[in-house]
Amino acid sequence: MAVRSDDRAAVKSKIPQLLLVNTDEPLLPPIIKPKKEDRGYYHSTTATLLCPIKYEAKKETYASIRAHTLPVTAAMLPCFLFPEGHILDQDDMLKDVAKLIFQGPSTALANPGAHRGKQGNAAICGLSSMTPHTIAYIVMQAHFAMTSTATWSNVDGTFNYIDFYWKIVGLFDDSADSKELISFFNHHVFGTTDATDPLRGSSEPIEDEFEIAMRQRAAKHACTIEDF
Repeated sequence: MAVRSDDRAAVKSKIPQLLLVNTDEPLLPPIIKPKKEDRGYYHSTTATLLCPIKYEAKKETYASIRAHTLPVTAAMLPCFLFPEGHILDQDDMLKDVAKLIFQGPSTALANPGAHRGKQGNAAICGLSSMTPHTIAYIVMQAHFAMTSTATWSNVDGTFNYIDFYWKIVGLFDDSADSKELISFFNHHVFGTTDATDPLRGSSEPIEDEFEIAMRQRAAKHACTIEDF
């Protein structure tokens, strides 16, 4: 829980800068840190990014969402996940959030694979490659950082973050597009497109003992059915 709280605090602080195409320019109107009241559907930039693609991104829409007359749920694709018509495209903001979370806040705008100071979450957790679950995690953190909600809750009005997380995970499959997206994040977070395998080059294959146990259980179950 402490790690997730630290991640939320770091992304919350840095996200105003990461929203910019040119990070050297100021965000207008500015977002006042550390407060969140001027984010979400109260700020033109965050409102546009959070707005579901099924709604027209305009002031009237944002006002209706604030008034709770238009629902926003985890089943709706927010605009920041649908740049130029591509779901979870290779987005600058999200790869910067990924670097911030897994390599440390000072690396968010640094070169791919950069690491500074103390160990980041990737090293602490032994993570050597991004996965659908870690990408869903950074999407969830980015979404929350852009909202005007001050305190984390799994359910924010009609929006359920647990459902949202699993819907992001569900976007990944064995397709070339999914593999390309994971490679994109690996490049920026770790400086490589592939997972770093500490056992690479080993002459002996490593058996998965969990799979062996599952096969043994299945065989035992089959014998029990036949005996019956």
